[in-house]
Amino acid sequence: MSNSVKQTKIDQTAEGWGNCNRVRATFSKNVYTAQYANDCMDLTMGTRDIRDPNIKILDVAAGTGALSFVALDRIQNSNNSFILATDFSEKMIAYMNNVIKQEKYKNIEAKVMDGQCMSEIQDNLFNYVYSVFGAIYFPDRAKGFREFYRVLKANGKMAVTAWRVDTSFVKIFTYAFKQLVGDESLIPLKNTVLSLSDKHVFKSELEQAGFRDVEIHSVTHYMSFPTVQAFLAHWQQNPVYEDIIAFLTPARKQEFDNHILAYLAANYPDTTKIPCPCYIGVGTK
Repeated sequence: MSNSVKQTKIDQTAEGWGNCNRVRATFSKNVYTAQYANDCMDLTMGTRDIRDPNIKILDVAAGTGALSFVALDRIQNSNNSFILATDFSEKMIAYMNNVIKQEKYKNIEAKVMDGQCMSEIQDNLFNYVYSVFGAIYFPDRAKGFREFYRVLKANGKMAVTAWRVDTSFVKIFTYAFKQLVGDESLIPLKNTVLSLSDKHVFKSELEQAGFRDVEIHSVTHYMSFPTVQAFLAHWQQNPVYEDIIAFLTPARKQEFDNHILAYLAANYPDTTKIPCPCYIGVGTK
């Protein structure tokens, strides 16, 4: 079992994130992660109405554009500003490009690109670089953070989000996993979802990449579902859930789901307000 945890997992592959149902489930401007995207921009830009011209923003591991599309609102009064959204999933980027076309958005482009190797992007190009729950899945995050640093202009700012160990879905999955396996430490979340859940490690990794004035902020927002079944259905479209299921025998999947539903009912009776605390790492080049 321990060997399987060390392998590249579903949530570290483009195929894992590219399922069409998954793409629809994570779109986009109104998804709950957009709240964290706004936090990232508040902590770096300091305003929700950017009027300075020529602002360039990079959204790494953009998914379906939770940050990119809300960032468009911020630069609407800024002349000659631009947003580049990147993701290694072709389906995610295709979805974003379809939205851009349908909504006739300007000053934004979405391209397939691995955030650990952005050789298409020249040095010192962007004012701001962001990754909202994307960099935590990088197999080589140190390389990714060095890329973030490289493409930033001097004095440019970056912000990255990472889940905390006490975020609700982590607690729920860990409880259900422990009921079946016994040893919660075996749950395959450590190297992805929880890879930056230690704020001291988080700060150190950003500093090692070259960032200065690094600060780790803690924020909490809420997931909202009409029922416990809706919560489960949402996560069943997520490769994080699939990684855990792959660790279990097929016969135990239903047991795992039942434990999730029971824990939710007992601990989160109001499913419209499920707390999801995270860290936001902010740094300057």
